[in-house]
Amino acid sequence: MSFKVVIDGVFFQIGRSGIARVWTQLLQQWVDNGFARQVVVIDRARSMPRLPGITYVDAPAFAYGDHDRRLVQAICDQVQAQVFISTYYTLPVSTPSLMMVHDLIPELLGWDLSEPMWQQKQQAMAYATRFVSVSHNTAKDLKAYLKRPDLPVDVAQNGCDFQPAGAQAVQDFRERQGLVKPYFLLSGSRSDYKNAVLFFRAFALLGDQRAEYTILCTGGGAVEPELLALAGPADVRVGILSDQDMVCAYSGAQALAYPSTYEGFGLPVLEAMACGCPVISTNAASLPEVGGDAPLYVNLGAHEAEQLHAHLLAVRQPAVRAAMVAKGLRQAGLFRWDQMAQQIQAALQTTVNEANTQLHRPSLDKPAMQKLHPTDQWITYDHCAIALPADHLLPHYQQQHKFYDHFLPHLAKALPQGSVAIDVGANCGDTVAAMFDTNPTLSYICVEPDQGFYAYLAHNSALIRQSHPQADLRLVQSLVGKQGTSAVLTGGGGSKRALAVSGEDDPALQGASVHRSISLDDIATAQLGDQLQRISLLKSDVDGFDHDVLASAARVLDQVKPVLFFECQATDEAQLAAYKACLSSLALQGYTRFWLFDNYGNPMLSTGDAQAVNQLFDYIWRQACQGATRTMYYVDILATHEGNAALAETAVQSYLAAMAAR
Repeated sequence: MSFKVVIDGVFFQIGRSGIARVWTQLLQQWVDNGFARQVVVIDRARSMPRLPGITYVDAPAFAYGDHDRRLVQAICDQVQAQVFISTYYTLPVSTPSLMMVHDLIPELLGWDLSEPMWQQKQQAMAYATRFVSVSHNTAKDLKAYLKRPDLPVDVAQNGCDFQPAGAQAVQDFRERQGLVKPYFLLSGSRSDYKNAVLFFRAFALLGDQRAEYTILCTGGGAVEPELLALAGPADVRVGILSDQDMVCAYSGAQALAYPSTYEGFGLPVLEAMACGCPVISTNAASLPEVGGDAPLYVNLGAHEAEQLHAHLLAVRQPAVRAAMVAKGLRQAGLFRWDQMAQQIQAALQTTVNEANTQLHRPSLDKPAMQKLHPTDQWITYDHCAIALPADHLLPHYQQQHKFYDHFLPHLAKALPQGSVAIDVGANCGDTVAAMFDTNPTLSYICVEPDQGFYAYLAHNSALIRQSHPQADLRLVQSLVGKQGTSAVLTGGGGSKRALAVSGEDDPALQGASVHRSISLDDIATAQLGDQLQRISLLKSDVDGFDHDVLASAARVLDQVKPVLFFECQATDEAQLAAYKACLSSLALQGYTRFWLFDNYGNPMLSTGDAQAVNQLFDYIWRQACQGATRTMYYVDILATHEGNAALAETAVQSYLAAMAAR
């Protein structure tokens, strides 16, 4: 079946590293096999090399924000594309997307996922119709990270067209680079997970023999002093090499040393083998999948430097070297660009087929098949449905308390069409699903730090998009609060609360993942750019730290003054004081109307006096901590300035009417 695919060439705007080489090869393969007739490539700011036979569409350079998604969607609509794929992490609004995943490095190595690039990746993963990865190990990591063991992930391994350089070409290269001595090759950056320090520690064990060698580093930048100290008398050089020079560098090296602790694929290992270069690598992640039986592997651990040192000696032995070269050439022959191109073509076709199936199938057909886990609970609304973990207590609470968590859909219905609602503490997506059910025209920014809840949020957002392709649901995995705050998440039954931690030795850690907060102002700016005025609602439910969320939104509150709906649950005197200070601050910012709901969703009070709200805080505090009979645990507050008071009152009256009718 013929279909049109749009490819966003955004990575070429960023750099010309391995991912750019992969996509250049794929496009050339599609020119050669005729598939290019179905391809349209978005060229960002004319940053791509243009191949004859490919149709290109000019577009501005990528910038974070909703406007870029609309730009991509407009191009997809213009060419009537049935499927979209990005060279990095861009995404459309409604066209089905095949996401190529090269690695899970930021997610698995503890990088700051609040960075805009990784937030963009999280959004792309949440939006994707289907995934293709460059290795079986990356497919496994993706399923584990998303907590989707049954997730279908196609695998299309990278190819390689490098071949051993001739003796004269190698000699010319050595002369240009001043390489007189035998040399070991280090590829890529030297810090962090690339683990170059392991090579230098092993190299230091050569002692006086170090003077006999050169170390050629291709990652650029000045070599770190601590590494130079380990290199001793060796000649250490740095070079930024073209592909042609890289072929010569591999072909003339004693060995490629690649001591990485994690790779999504490991393209330098494949390239080195293809050039007849012995490889010394670790057995981490995807590296054995790429290297097969050709490299000498290091087991990371207590004696890793000694192992690598032994391998440095082994590659000098002619018999060992000859065997490694032969095995490497044979292994490299298994990885072909034409094969990768065909596999991605097939994955694109599958994505189109699945999207067409969803388009012609009722959205709630066979809902059990759309659960994240077999034991999930299934909750249906009028226009969408979501899955919740088996132990999530929301269905129980709503069964026991008929008004529990039912107000926000009435509020969403009253909000201006096309405006933005921000849901902090989005949990599994139950609130946004309920609001979307009454106002699908809103853009929803859903923020959730907990990985387990976020997996459900992503899954449920995808379910909503299946039946409503126009849905604008943007997901952010982050803790929200004052910049730089660190916390761990504890709890269960569908609820998590943050515990602030003071340092690595804080007893609250106990092996838990530490989340560093990002301000809501920064999240809103990253998502909306200069369109902050679109924000109509800021909802927060983070069990005791909602005051911190609001404090981190000073710019949004000052400039936009959206409707606020937030929980107030104090478990200590510091939190009680913080909520009172929050109310006083809101009053100073022009929030003059407050509606209070008890923890079961029953309206209690409407007032223009922040001090009256503080008195209610004291009432609940006495119940919680001073032995009074417990009837309440927390309150939810709807707060507006005068300009939105009528809108809020309309929502409250709608809610009261619905309560009376039940």
